[in-house]
Amino acid sequence: MSALSPADVIWRPGSASFRVRSPPADDHASSGSRNAGSKYLRKMLIQGARAAMPTLRKSEMRIGQWLRGLLARAHSNTAVVALAAKMARTVWALLRHERVYEPAAVAA
Repeated sequence: MSALSPADVIWRPGSASFRVRSPPADDHASSGSRNAGSKYLRKMLIQGARAAMPTLRKSEMRIGQWLRGLLARAHSNTAVVALAAKMARTVWALLRHERVYEPAAVAA
C-alpha cells in the first residue's frame, strides 16, 4: 500500500472520523459504501490516544490542561475518544496545510 497523501484523507467538520479514499477495485464490483470511514484508522487513533493519555494528563501544555478539565467532568473512555478526535483533527490540519506539529506551551 502506498503512503497517504492529503488528498486521500477527508475530514468533514462535525463527522465522527476520517474518511480514507480507496482506489477503485479493478477486478470485481465494489460492495458497500466507501464513505463508511476507516475502522482501522479509528482504532489506531483511539489506541494512540489511550497510550498518550497518562503522559498528556501530567503535561503543562494546553492539551494537558484541556485533558485534565475533560477528565474532571467525563468518564475516562469518553475522554480517550475525545482525545482521539482532537488528534485526528490536528493530523488532518497538519496534512492539509503541509505543516509540522509544534506543541504550544501554556502561557505563564
